[in-house]
Amino acid sequence: FETIMKFETEKAIFPFVYNNAAYSKYATNALWKEMLETSILPLVRPHFDPHNTHIPPRLHLVSGHDTTILPLLATLGVLNETDPWTPYASMMVIEIYNLVGGNEDSERDHDIFQTDYAFRLLYNGKVLTDKIPRCHEGLELCDVNVLLRITRPIAYNTECGEPDLSIVATAATWEQQQQSSKSSSSTIGGFLSWILTILLSAAIGSGTTYFVLSRRSYTRNQTTFEPVEVFTEDKDVIPVI
Repeated sequence: FETIMKFETEKAIFPFVYNNAAYSKYATNALWKEMLETSILPLVRPHFDPHNTHIPPRLHLVSGHDTTILPLLATLGVLNETDPWTPYASMMVIEIYNLVGGNEDSERDHDIFQTDYAFRLLYNGKVLTDKIPRCHEGLELCDVNVLLRITRPIAYNTECGEPDLSIVATAATWEQQQQSSKSSSSTIGGFLSWILTILLSAAIGSGTTYFVLSRRSYTRNQTTFEPVEVFTEDKDVIPVI
């Protein structure tokens, strides 16, 4: 039973991590955008925009399912560090910290924390921050820029890069050609349909006529006549048909 459970679990999780978690990135696009714009970006914006006076919420709570948490963990590259499947009542937490002593003379390692903000990732009480790519091993905190570099391309659909305008123009031209071709095809197709209808009607009529005439000819050929006996004066019987 355990072998079957392990096989089915791994089969269900595989789409979340396959191809660099491509499916998970598309599936969590709207959710990452909501979390970034509602809580994460407003919290760290003072570092990038000191004149910003917006007060972000202290807590942003999102409820979901196991299939909500799994792709979120997959996009951060830590799904393999968790339970095989998200247990019931699981909780994923992203904490944002404002680092004390943000000046260059502080004892903070500026090679690790390049901004004044850091984050910590917890999953069911277990710290997974150092399992995220580009976060330092053994540290519970990681610079918030690492989180933004991972999540912003997902949230704003830039994971696949900027669109090639020449390709877009070519696609538009191709679409116009297709529309023109469809218009011409519809006219020709209508005429051909009309001809085909006439030919089909003629074929059906001819076939029906042939079948009826053939049946009549067959019935006539199968008709038999009983002989009639004619008696002569000599009482000889002469069959007459």
